[in-house]
Amino acid sequence: MKPYQQGAIDYFCGANAVINAFRHAARGRAELSYTDGGAFYQYLIKRLIKFNRFEEVLCRGTDAELLEKLLKKADGYVRRKYGLKIVFSAPYADTDNDVLTAVDEIGKFLKQDDTA
Repeated sequence: MKPYQQGAIDYFCGANAVINAFRHAARGRAELSYTDGGAFYQYLIKRLIKFNRFEEVLCRGTDAELLEKLLKKADGYVRRKYGLKIVFSAPYADTDNDVLTAVDEIGKFLKQDDTA
C-alpha cells in the first residue's frame, strides 16, 4: 500500500506553505514547536471556515486571492503571538520573465536573511 502524500486527500497546502514560510523566515527569532505549528494551522483553518471557503479548499485548493487573505490573517497572528510580522508581495505577477529567470531570481532572494 502506498501512503498518501500532501495533496492526495486534501488541498490545504496553502495553509502549510504559510506556516512553513514563517518558520523559515523567523528562524533564530521564533521557533515553532509541533504544538505551536498545530495551533497556527488550526487558526488558518478556522479562517477558511469564517471565509466560507473550507470546502472549496478541501476539494480544489487555494487560489492567489485567498492565499493573500490567509497571509494577512497570519500576519496578525504572528504579530500577537511572536511580535513578528509577515511581509509579502507578488513581484512576478505583472512581468514577462520566463520561468528560469524567475527561479534564478527567487533563488538569489532566498539566500538573503529573513526571507522565505
